[in-house]
Amino acid sequence: FIPISLDPAKFALRWQKKLCTVGLNPVTAAGGQVFVSQIGYHKDQVLYALESKSGDIFWSKDFGDINSVNPPSYYDGNVYVQTGNHGDDTYLRAYDAQTGDLVFRSSHRAQWDRYYAPTIYKGTVYINGGYYGGMYAFDGKSGQQEWFNDLEQYDEWTPAVDEKWAYAFMAGKMYVVDRLTGKTAFTISAPDFDSGWVGYTPVLGRLSDAFVIEDGRLIHFNLDTRTLGWVNSANFSGQPTVVNEVVYAINSGVLGAYDQRTGALVWMWEVPGGGILQ
Repeated sequence: FIPISLDPAKFALRWQKKLCTVGLNPVTAAGGQVFVSQIGYHKDQVLYALESKSGDIFWSKDFGDINSVNPPSYYDGNVYVQTGNHGDDTYLRAYDAQTGDLVFRSSHRAQWDRYYAPTIYKGTVYINGGYYGGMYAFDGKSGQQEWFNDLEQYDEWTPAVDEKWAYAFMAGKMYVVDRLTGKTAFTISAPDFDSGWVGYTPVLGRLSDAFVIEDGRLIHFNLDTRTLGWVNSANFSGQPTVVNEVVYAINSGVLGAYDQRTGALVWMWEVPGGGILQ
């Protein structure tokens, strides 16, 4: 959510850049640059840094024959990305955003997992990892591991983090972890979990609550009472956004606004001529 008004009639394509013949992961933009990695499998594994106004390539890193290069994050002049290749041949990597020089390469355990972009909070990098699943914290400057918590084995998520806790949702539970020590503080169960081996990244509200879209449901967690709040069962997809006590989420291709406290529908908006992609 960005609190500005934009006139779509003034939008125009500035540039487009064909980087590969495979797909691309979600991008990160910061400091006048755009960072993006390819979705390959044991080939075509490249991380790119592009100039945001022209699309020109600043630098790129080809990782060759590894299993995965995951979406990047940016913080304080560094680009962070996880590369996976089973066992100990898996790393959290940091690069200087301007030059592409390696800042550090920190090993962590994994199998054949894929992850979302690392979460950086107050200089600490929080990631999904572990041979049988879990959450790591690394120092964002040195790459030194601060802690590891061996959670359940689900991939395709990244921690959500606030001043006190780090959060992840998997196997029908919201895991709330002390962000400084890595110890699990408490869990909150959600009924009828049915999503295979994929975990979820919670979205944090400002009312001591958190939200997850799982198996078509928009789920609310009360972090004060450490209980399930409300569940809106429909056909939700993607990630919600929370601002000014309103939760915005895509339901059957239609944008809905929902009351943060109750889950009640406030309004819905449908794109003329088609639905919204997640």
